[in-house]
Amino acid sequence: LKPVFNLDIAAGYSHLFENNIYSENKMGKFGAWSTASSNIQLSKNDNKQYLSFFLYARYLKDNTYLNPTTTVPEKIDYLDVGGKVEFEYYKISFAYEYINRTKEENNFRSVGSIKYKFNESISLNGGFGKNFDVTDNVVSFLGISWGIEDNNKFTTK
Repeated sequence: LKPVFNLDIAAGYSHLFENNIYSENKMGKFGAWSTASSNIQLSKNDNKQYLSFFLYARYLKDNTYLNPTTTVPEKIDYLDVGGKVEFEYYKISFAYEYINRTKEENNFRSVGSIKYKFNESISLNGGFGKNFDVTDNVVSFLGISWGIEDNNKFTTK
């Protein structure tokens, strides 16, 4: 069974030393993000059918961004908020995700995805949509997720 509600919170920080000189140190990037999820079991007799909802919030402060137009480093910060809805039916799931970059007009991520689970450790993932940036920016992916666990055996049951 999946949890009815789940909350994940994380943060990361990087620090830079220009030319490997300790006295020339500066902050690189800082990020904090959270994901709240809720899972609704669609069949009381079967725990392989779910409708799941996710809410995202992410803050990123980047002191290392190289502006592609001016080639000059800039300090920027982002605030991204969005969500995802996912329908899981046995080994296959379909999802749609939308994330808005709030400090920029018309800058968002909009991606549909499909996943097929061979078992609890291995799945095939694919998706297509628009990644952040105002210009034409299409994202597509096809990949395999593989988790390693004790006594890892490949079965499709």
